[in-house]
Amino acid sequence: MVKDNRFDAYYEGKVAGGSSFGAEQEDSYQEETAFESEQLTLSGSARADSAIARHISISGSGHVSKDIKGETLDCSGSLNVGGNISASRVNVSGSLDCGGSIRSEYTIASGSCRAARSVFGQHEISASGSISAPELVSAEMIRIAGSVHADVAKGHEVRLSGGGKVGAVLCCDAYINAGKGGAKLINLFSPGNRRTLMIGRIESTGHVYVDMCNVGEINADSVEIGRNCSVDRIVYASNCIVAEGADVKEKPVRR
Repeated sequence: MVKDNRFDAYYEGKVAGGSSFGAEQEDSYQEETAFESEQLTLSGSARADSAIARHISISGSGHVSKDIKGETLDCSGSLNVGGNISASRVNVSGSLDCGGSIRSEYTIASGSCRAARSVFGQHEISASGSISAPELVSAEMIRIAGSVHADVAKGHEVRLSGGGKVGAVLCCDAYINAGKGGAKLINLFSPGNRRTLMIGRIESTGHVYVDMCNVGEINADSVEIGRNCSVDRIVYASNCIVAEGADVKEKPVRR
């Protein structure tokens, strides 16, 4: 992915009108670890105090009381972790429940992935299943097609196309339910529908496209609102397009 200085400046709180939200960012998978073994496999109903190995594989119902550290973590079963998870790559096709935070370069989830605190993916978080992290979901690229629940989703490019609730999306570019709007889906859009995505605010230095969601406020350079979307307030710099049928509570304001 080509780096975009718009995001770097905004990430450090240097763009006029932007929030300074980069200060609390934690590094993802960067620490040097002395691995106790090359391979650790947990199958069946396995329990361990901690798991430190270069490659960790879970295919049964596993429970790790403390931390997991490795280069790769593959979870195709059910894994419950009491502490933090740190790995270069985390693959979840089963169910992962982490009592702390998940830190990686890449987190790929086709199952259920829940962290009690945050999910950090240095490069990418991609999920066709569900992602839940009460504090923060952060990566350079975020692609979530399943449900997402987080206080903040932060990345260079954020693509969300499922349901759930996010307090704030902080990004360069955001695409919310891009390509999902249309007559055949309009019946899915209602405040009480479980597939509706609720977002408190979107702050972007680039382009924002939203549809099939409820958003409190959008602040971006350019904004495009789909017809199955409800937005309270829009602040834009260069361009704003609102589709016929979209519910925009206040007249968009150009800054």
